[in-house]
Parts: sequence; C-alpha cells; structure tokens
Amino acid sequence: MEKSARAFAFLVLAAFLLFPGCAQSSAAPAQNASGGAKFMLPASDVSYYARYAVEEGGPMTKEVWRAPDGMRIDLSAQGTRALSFFFVDSHAYSCSYASSSPACYDVSGVLSQGDANKLVPSANDVAGATQVESVKIGSTTGSCYEVPAGSLGVRKLCFAQQGVVAYDSYNVSKTLMHTEYLTDIEYYEAGKGPPASVFALPAQPSVAPGAPEPPAQGLEE
Repeated sequence: MEKSARAFAFLVLAAFLLFPGCAQSSAAPAQNASGGAKFMLPASDVSYYARYAVEEGGPMTKEVWRAPDGMRIDLSAQGTRALSFFFVDSHAYSCSYASSSPACYDVSGVLSQGDANKLVPSANDVAGATQVESVKIGSTTGSCYEVPAGSLGVRKLCFAQQGVVAYDSYNVSKTLMHTEYLTDIEYYEAGKGPPASVFALPAQPSVAPGAPEPPAQGLEE
C-alpha cells in the first residue's frame, strides 16, 4: 500500500508539476549531466507570501512562499494539503501527503530550465506579448498579457506590483480550463524572507523514477 501511494504521488506530480501549462510541455524529461541533477530557480527581487484561489475541475488553494533564491508551493483541496513543491539549494522536490507519512521526491532531473520559467513566470517572459486590459483583484491592479500556448490557444497572465503573478488562466486540455487569482499577499521587508522552517522538507527525499541520482541531501533539523 505504501509503495502504491508513493507511485500515485509521483503520477500526480507529473500532472501538476509544470503548472502553469504542464499538460502541454512535460512529455520529455530534461537531460542532465551525471553526478546529480540541478534545478536553477529564477531569482526574485522580492520575498513574499501569496495565496491563490484555483479552479481546475474543482476548487483548490495555492500558497506560495518566495525568497530571492528559493520557493515553496502548497496545493490544498477542501482545506486539506495535498502536494508541496520545494525549490531550494538548486534542487526541486515534490512532496505528497496522500498517506499517513509524507513522501518526497527529488525531481530536479525531470525538469528543464524552461520549466523553471513556466513555474515562476515574470514580466520578462511576456516581452513582446499582446498587452490586454488590466484586472483589479482586491486592492491590486494587474497588468495583463496574452501569451501563445500552442494548440490550446492563449494563456492570460496578469502581474501585480513588483512582478508577482496576480491572475493566470489557460487551457489544460480542450475541455478543461485552469484559472487562478491572487486573494492575499504579504511582502517581507528588504533583506528578510520566509523563515527557514518553511523550506524544510517534511520527509527524506527519494529519487524520482527515471531521474539521475542526486547528491545526498540532509533534512534540516
């Protein structure tokens, strides 16, 4: 049962990990040099905590903790945390809470640098894209763009002040739409960020199936 739960967690990862836009772009794993895969997260000029309401076949909540060189994303459904993604120390990890004990994978070897830019879109990624009407979400106004998304049409991205994503909408399939919008954000003071405990993995990570063996990584105490 434990093994089945872990295998299921990785299948769920494959479906979710490259959001936004994962369904179209995750067919081929990235090629990495031997000796341990690395995953370089694009740097951030600001540190923040953000919460999003997500619709994709049902309501979900997405929480993001961002530091200049690290990020954590939690996905929850009906108030229960289902998945976490950690991007720390040049590695990417996926953790599932489907069983009584969390299960984590080092997935650095199945992500490309292009995937990093999809996970953390910025205004730099929409250079030359069509700018459309702005949106107002609470007290935040987002500058919006339409970006080509292959055969599934266009992706609409809106950025709040300081470049944080405020709205994101795209087709996962011909019949399924993914939409998320910012509901709460808190910026950390310059030089500060989320506490180190936010980025501590809840379990010792295993190597994702098909990924290169990474260097040993210890858990934070």
